[in-house]
Amino acid sequence: MRESIQGRTQLESFTIRLLEALGYPGVKLSSETGAEHSDNSVTAEIAGSSGQPARVLVEWKFWSTELVGRPEVEEFHSALQANAGTRWGILLTSGRFSEEALEYARQTGLIGLVDGETLKGLIPGAEPQGEPVPAPAEAKAPRATRWWLSLGLLLRDALETVLLSLGIFWLVTTFVVQTFRVVGSSMEPALHDSQYLIVNKLAYRLYEPRRGDIVVFEFPQNVEREFIKRVIGLPGEKVEMKAGQVYVNDQPLKEAYIPHLGNSSWGPKVLGQNELFVLGDNRLNSHDSRSWGSLPRRNLTGKAWFCYWPPQHWGSVLNISLASSK
Repeated sequence: MRESIQGRTQLESFTIRLLEALGYPGVKLSSETGAEHSDNSVTAEIAGSSGQPARVLVEWKFWSTELVGRPEVEEFHSALQANAGTRWGILLTSGRFSEEALEYARQTGLIGLVDGETLKGLIPGAEPQGEPVPAPAEAKAPRATRWWLSLGLLLRDALETVLLSLGIFWLVTTFVVQTFRVVGSSMEPALHDSQYLIVNKLAYRLYEPRRGDIVVFEFPQNVEREFIKRVIGLPGEKVEMKAGQVYVNDQPLKEAYIPHLGNSSWGPKVLGQNELFVLGDNRLNSHDSRSWGSLPRRNLTGKAWFCYWPPQHWGSVLNISLASSK
């Protein structure tokens, strides 16, 4: 069968026209050749997405039966893999690809296949001359095959996006932030029941807790539960409560945010090097270090950072810098 593409020069000309028709202006032909190239192969350079040149292997196949089977597609895939530095490739035929060829392309992710019908629309004249021999029955439904191929690629991309999103979500919620729902009134008036907070889990990986921080932590007597309280005593400090007044290292602590100090007494106790003393702001109704003792630092989940619900409480959480009187 005599073909309309005659000679290397015309083959290279059609390659440039094809890539330009696919939306890649300024195509440059590459002088590099190798054993993986056939007589109908052309290597070209196009501008990649990052602006850097990307190599493309373009191979033209013309068959009297108008059918390209799986062995030819496998051969092209192997040539593409062996051609070091080539980003992607295009395999073209003036006829059609067999079902087995398209299935192989699906399995390997090889999508640079252009059949005769598409090729005619891109480059008029890039087709064999003469009467074609009818294709076998297995190649008579290329539209449906292409539809399923497109659907498969779409589903694969969607699955990759979902898995990537889940992976990012897991990393963020495990190491960066988490949400927390306030239960009860122990932190009033700073926080109220059913407020939803964002907790900064990185905070105490980067620096030490400070007096006045509102922290979320695993309850020492049941780590399946999480509490929220304010840090009052730091490691190594002597903490005592007399008639509701907190003393740190024998100095009274000024807590202007507390509406009622209550009448609690506790201590004195010198905290260990990895212990904290935490209290609820609502001293009349809080289950805190006065009841179950000091909080191990390792139980800290993070620092309460932002309230996102309900809307009327939207904003930063009130973390206060406290100092004992001198």
